[in-house]
Amino acid sequence: GTVVEVGDLGVTVDIGHECAGVIARDELIGPLGTFDTEVGHQFDVYVQREIAGGVELSKEMADRLKLWDQVAAAAKAGAPVDGTILGRIKGGLVVDIGLKAFLPGSQVDVRPTRNVEQFFGKSYRFKIIRFDRKRGNAVVSRRELLDAERAGMKEETLEKLEVGATVSGVVKNLTDFGCFVDLG
Repeated sequence: GTVVEVGDLGVTVDIGHECAGVIARDELIGPLGTFDTEVGHQFDVYVQREIAGGVELSKEMADRLKLWDQVAAAAKAGAPVDGTILGRIKGGLVVDIGLKAFLPGSQVDVRPTRNVEQFFGKSYRFKIIRFDRKRGNAVVSRRELLDAERAGMKEETLEKLEVGATVSGVVKNLTDFGCFVDLG
């Protein structure tokens, strides 16, 4: 739609319908409390319901539906999404991927991590492992991407190894029968 009028309570938007639609002004206030919508601005809107003389619109709902479409496309393609870990909840962490997603504690890293606070506020890539648009929830994994990355590194390392070659590594564990060395 295209903004045709900016009022004190709402914004009138032409959506190519018989009548114009209205969006509540508070839906268009930015994160810093600014209102910068002007006549001529264009954006996607969602038709919520018909009202006398027009339709009630929502930009927030349109944005949310677009986000869910992006999540569905990323999940279907197995493509990673960027997100920021916001905090802890029962059983895991909350991640902002444009919408709030759940990161189970077992999927934070390749090994169990006691100090999850070290991840707060940091951005990572995640794989969407499950989502339900109707319930409004998504579950993501960082571990699956890390495992895939490690598998690629392992394959690359094994291709380079030759009998009799001298390589550098880090001793990870000593046992009675030898030691375990991480070669990358």
